[in-house]
Amino acid sequence: MIFNIYFAPMLIVVVTLMFLALYVIHYSDLHDE
Repeated sequence: MIFNIYFAPMLIVVVTLMFLALYVIHYSDLHDE
């Protein structure tokens, strides 16, 4: 249970960073063209 409290926010942060990275790459690709 204690592990879940630490794991959940970390998972959210990782997913958010992943989506942010994909968005930046997508935006950069569109902007480049």
